[in-house]
Amino acid sequence: MFLIIAWSTLILVIAVFTILVAKTFVMVPESATSSILFIFLAVLFGLGVYRMNYPLGIITIVGVAILFGCVGLGLLFPLKLKLMIWIIILMVYVFIASVTPVWLLLQPRDYLNSFLLYTLIFAAILGIVFTNPTIHLSAFTTFQTSQGALFPLLFVTVACGAVSGFHSLVASGTTAKQLDKETDAWFIGYGGMLIEGMLAVIALIVAASLTSERFREYLGSSGGGPIALFSECIGS
Repeated sequence: MFLIIAWSTLILVIAVFTILVAKTFVMVPESATSSILFIFLAVLFGLGVYRMNYPLGIITIVGVAILFGCVGLGLLFPLKLKLMIWIIILMVYVFIASVTPVWLLLQPRDYLNSFLLYTLIFAAILGIVFTNPTIHLSAFTTFQTSQGALFPLLFVTVACGAVSGFHSLVASGTTAKQLDKETDAWFIGYGGMLIEGMLAVIALIVAASLTSERFREYLGSSGGGPIALFSECIGS
């Protein structure tokens, strides 16, 4: 029964994330170019570390510099494709990533991506502190709406460690196998959830700083969706 639940959860999350990312690529084609370049960079980084034995410090500096260069190239050369084409491309990528050795794609991709993440969190905290955004969202509205109850839909919508604990399922198959020693699990697992909790608070402040009309506009058919909402509001 547990395997059935785990499998169903994975299918649900992958499907939702595929649609969200595909819509983001359509609305923000610059991010599509950067993401594709980043995948190739991650593979080269993995080969450089594990096959060519380059020093981690030096190759990290080079990799991070190229990573931010990929972001710049994305702004210059946006890749515009239709939604269904992106969905197909993403599903092919999901399959390839699932059978590719961890050291070749997943690990170097997440390692390099962490530098973007920490930069974003640091910049977001500074932005919130110095801009002091006005909160427009009500502290409480209701637990019951015309679209259904808050529970358990909240834990389906927010499928991450901040609420649902989904990362515990994922980490058991990937993160656990990359630990140097068992005692590192506390620092990586607990520390990771603290950082994600911080990111969740930042996302909440971003959403709460918008008026209800502006919020619905972002989530509408032409607004770019939740990812565009978060990225554009953080950037502004």
